[in-house]
Amino acid sequence: MRSRPLESCAGSPACSTLGESPKPTFARGAVRPVRASLATPSAAARLTRGLLILALAAGTLGISACGDNLPEDNRVVATVNGKKITHGDLIRQLEQSRGPAAVMKLLDQQLIEAEAARRKLTLSDAERDAGLERAAARVGSMKDLKAKLNQLGIPLEAYRQEIATDLLLDKIAQQEVKVSEEEIKQYYGEHQEEFTKGPRTRARMMMFRDQSSAEAVLTALKEPGADFAGLAQNLSEDDATRSAGGDMGYFEKNDYATAITEAAFALKPGQISGIVKAPDGWVILKAEDHKAAGVMPLEEVRDQILQRLKRDKLQPMRDEWLVQARDKASLRIRDRVLREAVRASLGYVKPAPMPGEL
Repeated sequence: MRSRPLESCAGSPACSTLGESPKPTFARGAVRPVRASLATPSAAARLTRGLLILALAAGTLGISACGDNLPEDNRVVATVNGKKITHGDLIRQLEQSRGPAAVMKLLDQQLIEAEAARRKLTLSDAERDAGLERAAARVGSMKDLKAKLNQLGIPLEAYRQEIATDLLLDKIAQQEVKVSEEEIKQYYGEHQEEFTKGPRTRARMMMFRDQSSAEAVLTALKEPGADFAGLAQNLSEDDATRSAGGDMGYFEKNDYATAITEAAFALKPGQISGIVKAPDGWVILKAEDHKAAGVMPLEEVRDQILQRLKRDKLQPMRDEWLVQARDKASLRIRDRVLREAVRASLGYVKPAPMPGEL
């Protein structure tokens, strides 16, 4: 990434600006430039407040915008043997120890939230909860996650916000990812073994916990005009297939219990089996179709390939979008060492957050 020119802040020689320079636009889709102005008085005040909150709640730093001289800098936060430690001393120490990471975190959060708002992207409570549960699974359990966060002094709500920002970035990147028909065909052609299947059959199933119920339904199925799918929806005790009228989809011989697959493969399309004893109860089957061994047609696996290619492209697109958005942002930092450290971080994107990385 090209180095940015430094400009003197008007009326304040103590700071410089990470200025803007023209950059290429996205190749995968138009993205309107994101303007994150952190140099205006109101934005600077918001930045300072956000950093101070982080400093107090999560052990990160606070940093003021260019030229700020905050009254609370002289507020005494502690004394050691009679010597005062001011709020400004605390902020400067945090600035030196965690400065670049905290600035980058706040910059990214503002860019992502602003772009999500522009695109009208939101997160439901279910999405937020699922994101937190996935994070908990990475460390063992929700109890383990809370213990880890507590050990690190990180509030759970702060970590939830970190995850929410990451999920919004996912949604932005998902809108930018494009997969062409040529890419789908190429993947299909290069992974034929992945789509090569043995003999398959498609059948419907009804399952019952007791044999007498299965016998009663089998008797009903022998009546003229009996509707297997309708009876399955109303009477089957198999939760996985009941709502689909018992439809099991296409499956191979090793996909279900041996008793079920042997009975299903022995039927001709349209035929109904007798009562089959299965591990979970008693089963009645109706064959729908059979397919010989071979490569699955492209149309049958197109959506599967599309989703896989989108997943493969998601992380690179997240990184690309974030670096591009940072490049368009205007960020002013008064401290030279901090400014240079942030400049060096602009082209680097950290992985998705883990506990302790807030």
